[in-house]
Amino acid sequence: MMPQRELAVGRAHRLLIPGWRLEDEDDATACLVPARDVAGINDNAYVGKQDTDITYFSIVFDEPQVFCANGLPVESFSPTDEAMRAVPNDVRDSLREAFPDLSPKFADYPAPRYKMREQVSYTPDFA
Repeated sequence: MMPQRELAVGRAHRLLIPGWRLEDEDDATACLVPARDVAGINDNAYVGKQDTDITYFSIVFDEPQVFCANGLPVESFSPTDEAMRAVPNDVRDSLREAFPDLSPKFADYPAPRYKMREQVSYTPDFA
């Protein structure tokens, strides 16, 4: 379950991991897991150290989506209150303009359809 080409995502960006790859999870239950918790499972998934500024590009929909980036299932940007505190005011204004029906409180944005997990353990065959 690796991308087809090199892919850099933010540490908190969630990746969709099949349940059979996770300990204590039903095989049929896919979970959204932060990239920082996937890093280190093998030599191809790691936390990089950047000496330069990074520009993030995010895709946002009217509700949470999972899509493939270079073949890796990743979550779309969810404009929750916490996430919106981290973005500049002009980005918030642009989102409100693009989604006029979006509640004044971003907390009302729908929850993802997938279970969200933190600090996961992987099945031995994943490493």
